[in-house]
Amino acid sequence: MKMLPVLALSLLLAGCGEHDHDGGHGHEHGDAAGHAEHDAAPTPAPAKVAAAAAVPSAPLDLTLGHHGAQLAVRDGGLDLTLADEAPAGEARVVLTGVGQEPQKLVMTAGESGWTTDAKTTGAAGYVAVVTWTHDGNTESARVQWGDVPVAKAPEKVEHDDHGDHPHGAGGHNH
Repeated sequence: MKMLPVLALSLLLAGCGEHDHDGGHGHEHGDAAGHAEHDAAPTPAPAKVAAAAAVPSAPLDLTLGHHGAQLAVRDGGLDLTLADEAPAGEARVVLTGVGQEPQKLVMTAGESGWTTDAKTTGAAGYVAVVTWTHDGNTESARVQWGDVPVAKAPEKVEHDDHGDHPHGAGGHNH
């Protein structure tokens, strides 16, 4: 029976060791600001706003088949020229700004190349897929500028089928 008072005393001390009570049963600490960091919700970091890509100051080099070409980006449009050939055939561009819908554009042939109107400002980066069709051949190239995220390569799934599992609704019929 000597253990009972020692046990009761240790339980009593354990319950009062962490808080300093000021008379009542509440937890009055007198310093509300001391616990503000525990009560306040964490402040979210400001969202990173991507800056709009600047129109490149020089034409972008690309290769269409074995032909060198340049795509000049201007505010409101694109101009395509071939390095070693006069414009012939049809040129198209699919221009996609990051976070924007793709623009499918047919370029108009001129004296020195092709041109088209396009929305070339407002996104953090752009990808242009240029297609040139001439003499029954189609050549294409991809070029980008600004901040374009790297596309994640799809995972390769290998399927080793040795008849270990059923196929279709009925499985294997042997």
